[in-house]
Amino acid sequence: MDIMEQAINKLDMELEKSPDDRGYLCAINQLVRMLLLEDESYADKVLEETHTLERAYKTMQYIAKKNRGTATWFAQYPQLKYLSKCGLSEFVKAYLERYPVTRGLLNWRGKSLQKVLGFQPTKQELCHIGKAKLSGVRIASWITLRKSGCPVHLPDLDTYGWFEETSVLSELREVVPLDKLFAYQKRLEKRGELTAYFFRDYWDYLRECKQLNFDMSRKETLYPNKLAEKHLQNQLRIKQKRSRLLDEKFTVVLE
Repeated sequence: MDIMEQAINKLDMELEKSPDDRGYLCAINQLVRMLLLEDESYADKVLEETHTLERAYKTMQYIAKKNRGTATWFAQYPQLKYLSKCGLSEFVKAYLERYPVTRGLLNWRGKSLQKVLGFQPTKQELCHIGKAKLSGVRIASWITLRKSGCPVHLPDLDTYGWFEETSVLSELREVVPLDKLFAYQKRLEKRGELTAYFFRDYWDYLRECKQLNFDMSRKETLYPNKLAEKHLQNQLRIKQKRSRLLDEKFTVVLE
C-alpha cells in the first residue's frame, strides 16, 4: 500500500469513527482527497495529523493563501459543506472527482439550497436520495431534470427509469411535455403494456409516425395504447413502403 492509499484509508477511518457532524466531515473528507490528488506530498501531512479531518479546513485555507487554484476555489465555497449536510455528499464527491455531468449545474454563490440547486427540492426527494443511496451521477441527472422544469419528482424519476435515459428524454421533450410523458408511462404500466425499454421504444415509434406522415396532433397517434404492437405495425408499414419504392424503381429501369 503506497502513501496515498494509506492517507485515504486514514481519512475514511476517521470519518467512520467520528460521532460529530457527519455531513460536515464528509465534505471535508472529499476536499482533502482533492488536495491529495493535486499534491501527493500532502499525504505526509495527513498521516502526521492526529485528527486530520478536524484540522483539514484550516490547513486547506493556509494552502489556499499560498497558491491560487482548486484549493482556493473550494475555500471560498462553504456550500459544499451545506450540500453534504442535506444528503448530497455523493454529488459533492462526483463533482470533486470532476465528472462532466456535474459541471455547470449549481450556483455556487447561492445562500440557500434552493438558490444553489436552482429549484426547491421536497423533503421526500432529499429523503429518497439518502434511502436509495443514489450515486453522484444520478443526483446530477435529477438536478438537470428538475432545473429544466420537469414536474416529475423523486422517487418517481428513479422508480420509472428516467435517470437511465437522459439523452432520449432530451429528444422526447421536444415532442411531448414531460408531465404528459409521465402520465402516459403510468397509463401503459396500469394496462400491463409498459415495455422494458419504454423511452427508446416510444421515441422510435414517434419517429416512425413522422416518417409515415401521421397526424401528430391526434391523441391516438401521440399516446397510443399497446405501444409495442403499434411500434411493430409502423416498422412493417415502413418496410412495405420501401419495398414499393424499390419495385417502382425496378419497373422504371425495365421499361
